[in-house]
Amino acid sequence: MSFLFTQTKVLGGDKPLVTHLRRPGGTPATIFNPVLATLQQRLDHLEQVQVSRPEVERAAKYILCTVEFHKDEAHQKVIKGLLDEAIGENGDWGCTLGWADNIKPDGAWWYAKFLILNLELKNRLGLSGDSLLQAVTHYSKVVSRENYERFWGLCNFPIVLVGATANRLENSVAVCVGLICVTKLLTLDFSLGFHASDNIIRLVRVFSVLSSCRADPQNHYDKVSNLKAPRLSGLYPSPTPASLSRAGQPTSALVDLGNTTSAMYIATLVTPTGRLSSSSQCLSVHPRKKTVSLS
Repeated sequence: MSFLFTQTKVLGGDKPLVTHLRRPGGTPATIFNPVLATLQQRLDHLEQVQVSRPEVERAAKYILCTVEFHKDEAHQKVIKGLLDEAIGENGDWGCTLGWADNIKPDGAWWYAKFLILNLELKNRLGLSGDSLLQAVTHYSKVVSRENYERFWGLCNFPIVLVGATANRLENSVAVCVGLICVTKLLTLDFSLGFHASDNIIRLVRVFSVLSSCRADPQNHYDKVSNLKAPRLSGLYPSPTPASLSRAGQPTSALVDLGNTTSAMYIATLVTPTGRLSSSSQCLSVHPRKKTVSLS
């Protein structure tokens, strides 16, 4: 499914910004940035995350708050403190960004001038809009501003998108490579029934992963800020961690690829002599190094 936005300049182009959400449109965002691939890998192995009693109590309070009915403003007021504690840093709540078409993200976590996590709250499923789509819209308006023009050729602006709608929590990631690729990694639906304890433990682990992964985009943007000359590598897939199958063989950990295990990306560039040269990059799983690599 593709959604067309009205931005007319992304990465110096003159075409509208196109966003791809899930299949069949677009490539998984995780293959473009190791920061997002690492997050996805950790979410795929939640059973390895250790939890503490205070974290469990906080997650239980969060679920209790989400299953109750609140007005929109009251809903945000009730859970924003819990979310700040869970993520490990206070976010900017309800701040209007005048330089980005006056958008007003419900919750935003920044590093320097870069948006690394955007959280959108909805009180009811279906009736209040799509929290993920709203988060993507806000992200597109941020990265397409002239404030970031210097970085358009240096990185693909990896971001974590969280949609909290009533008793549902959705975790997605996105990159901007001329178009915006969005991939949903996880969806949790909470209840106070038979599986309440399992829901609490899983939520604790998700919060722990989101908190621990904040350092990765910060390190990424530290490196990007020191770059001077534009690089095209941010527009192409990057090496991505792979996990092992039950038989001990490397398997691709990419999201939503189904049975597809390889892909080819072809680019045509203008050389100093004025000629056009073509190059191709193939995505494959290395049998020994246990990584997804480009060749």
